Amino acid sequence: MRAIGKMQMLLVMALIIALPMVSALDGKVDMDIKAKGIGKTEFKENLPETYQEAEEKIVSRNRYLLWTKDGNHIMWGTYGNGFLVGKDDQGKNVWGIYGKSIFAGMYEGRFFWGRYRNGNWKAHGLFDLRTAIGKYVLFPGTNLAVTAD
Repeated sequence: MRAIGKMQMLLVMALIIALPMVSALDGKVDMDIKAKGIGKTEFKENLPETYQEAEEKIVSRNRYLLWTKDGNHIMWGTYGNGFLVGKDDQGKNVWGIYGKSIFAGMYEGRFFWGRYRNGNWKAHGLFDLRTAIGKYVLFPGTNLAVTAD
């Protein structure tokens, strides 16, 4: 059994604390992306080419924690300005775009897309799964100003 790092332990603790709150917001997540008039082609055209490019576009650093309902996959990262970056518990990188309850991106170089709302999400291709569903929680960023005296 490998040792759990401090960051991973903090994320697991946040997940345990947030689970009852997010479960209270449980609702059906409609996957009818076409009803929004957006297709896979539009997603792919708007995606940053690399993780670094997506990371550079994030101005306000808010944090997220996302997991599958079965608990087999956990992902954490930052988001802002319609872009997101992250890493999962297997060490794989993710980057992409979001807005209007729709998100899409690249998971270790493979395209994924899905829908999120009220602490729930459903996606195709995320975690190398055909379809995955789960929960998420968002943590607002802080605006700490550092001044020299």
